[in-house]
Amino acid sequence: MKVSASYKHAAAVNNVWKWYRDSESALLDSRQKIKEKVRSGKALPIEFMFKSPKEIADQFSNGMKELKYATMLSLISAIEAAFRIDHQIRLTGKKSDGISRKLYQLSPNKKKGEWSRFGDDILKTWKNITDSRELEKSIKNLMDLLPLRDWLAHGRCWEKRFTQNYDPETIYSIAIRLMRNLPHDNFFGRKYLSP
Repeated sequence: MKVSASYKHAAAVNNVWKWYRDSESALLDSRQKIKEKVRSGKALPIEFMFKSPKEIADQFSNGMKELKYATMLSLISAIEAAFRIDHQIRLTGKKSDGISRKLYQLSPNKKKGEWSRFGDDILKTWKNITDSRELEKSIKNLMDLLPLRDWLAHGRCWEKRFTQNYDPETIYSIAIRLMRNLPHDNFFGRKYLSP
């Protein structure tokens, strides 16, 4: 299956982060308003009627958990989009720098139209070619997120295979470190990675 690249719908880290902060604020504000209505005995919206204070608290807690899961997946997807856009520009533009040559060497080994794998191909190439220990560490941190991405993307229907507890703030900080450590003049997905 051949996939054509389109950047106009690509996720951007800063857009995802702003959406998360706005949504988190709205959810917290809504929770506070409902708490005040419960305390004062005012009528509740239908979705909260006949629920105990604990059930209401659980509903908001579950909403916050889902928001965090959606944000983590969206942030990782935005980071991946930045690397895939960089990869595509390198291949179609026939760039001649070291990273471009290495990524281009991956391309003929793929079946016609098949994308390079994000972790095993694109990220490992970046990690192996860099002489910056900070960039290598940043890429390793991103690679450590891939089991989380898979778990989130496939509906969280198996036991977690990662030991670290992640949250949106951790993933956002990984994006910031990547942005600082990727070459300023030689990473073509920077616009989508910029926090």
